[in-house]
Amino acid sequence: MNFKANAMAKLKMPKSLSQASLYGCSFGLAIILIPALLFGQDVFLKITDRGRNRIKIAVLNFALEQKSQFSVDPALTESIPRILKKDLKFSLFFDILDSVEMPQVGPLSEDEFDYPSWATKGVQALVLGFLRGKDEKLEVQVFVESVVLRKRVFKRAYECKKGEERRLTHTIADDITRFLTGEDGVCRTRIFFVSTRSGTKELYVSDYDGMDVERLTHFNSISLFPALSPDNKLLAFSSFKDKGLGLYMLDLEKKKAELLVNYEGMNGPCAFSPDGKKLALVLSKDGNSEIYVMDLRNQHLERLTFEWGIDTSPCWSPTGNEIAFTSDRSGSPQIYIMDATGANVRRLTFQGKYNDQPDWSPRGDRIAYASMLDDVFDIVTIGVDGENALVLTSGGNNQNPSWSPDGYHIVFSSNRDGSYKLYTMSWIGTDISLISQSGEDFSPVWSSRYNWKFEK
Repeated sequence: MNFKANAMAKLKMPKSLSQASLYGCSFGLAIILIPALLFGQDVFLKITDRGRNRIKIAVLNFALEQKSQFSVDPALTESIPRILKKDLKFSLFFDILDSVEMPQVGPLSEDEFDYPSWATKGVQALVLGFLRGKDEKLEVQVFVESVVLRKRVFKRAYECKKGEERRLTHTIADDITRFLTGEDGVCRTRIFFVSTRSGTKELYVSDYDGMDVERLTHFNSISLFPALSPDNKLLAFSSFKDKGLGLYMLDLEKKKAELLVNYEGMNGPCAFSPDGKKLALVLSKDGNSEIYVMDLRNQHLERLTFEWGIDTSPCWSPTGNEIAFTSDRSGSPQIYIMDATGANVRRLTFQGKYNDQPDWSPRGDRIAYASMLDDVFDIVTIGVDGENALVLTSGGNNQNPSWSPDGYHIVFSSNRDGSYKLYTMSWIGTDISLISQSGEDFSPVWSSRYNWKFEK
């Protein structure tokens, strides 16, 4: 029996259930209605397994206007479509057809477009674009052709300044995903994390794909446990920058960090409530580690747990009515759920000798966490009713899961290749991508969507 099969057996997984059918059962099969514009009829896209029923889409190199007001780097005709293909593939809604012969095509009218030829190549939708320079900006026109309907179904104009091309492309990808599937994409998101690439554990942020990395702290000390506010404006974290392990709040717009609390002992980890008004945090000021809730408007503290054991790693449900957390009150660290008032505590996990770092899916039905199986940690998801546990990873230690805002992806840290790096995967453990660039990276936190403005 291989590692994952052995781990799943320990979790008493029904052998008849595949990853897809198991998760589909608790996830309602994630059925998405595709607009009739694309196929001419109501078509349901089932996101259930390794790419079944994904839209077959081709993305052509963009055309370039030769007589622009300012020069446009010709390399953008290839780099923008290349990023766009990666973004669309990441969404899990599309199969990118790179193997078909793709001639350069400009923004032809519908009457000029050869739909039958593309249909013979198995293409259902086709993306093409047009670049030009105007008023010191890059203008981009994007078109989506429905090969099935033989008509243009999407036409949109964008513009950006030099250096913003990657974010512009992420915005285009999310717009296309939204138009063709009804689902909001996650390419306009960022990932906050701890990294040693500067020599000490500092805070960094990158785009969802690991690109455009920015260093956030310069404390030359150890920073831990980042937690992001729902509006992406505040980052709470713990740091040894001053005396002891204090809890700090970083204003991401002003680039300024201020001390929030610095009681004796532990100050953190923490988590923002869905409305951003409260902070669930771990403090050991009264003895062992307990979970408190702070009202960020007046810094009033309310203690929620009163057990002899260690209570830590709080995370909120999407409704804000419940909190999942780790406790060793039963003798080993396990995941529990309680009401946001501290009442109605119930144990969620019963398999795995060490379960920690819960993160609640934004869809509300599952919780991801790190579980020690066969003496290493793996990422597991479980229904909020304690049923249908699913082991997603194998190889090395896999920790710190964080859900994407659409609930279809998880970012996590793993040392499967020797040192800790960040990876993303689908919610059933497929489509794994390495996104770390250098150093060792830990404790990723996936942001909500940014409202980048590029549409004309």
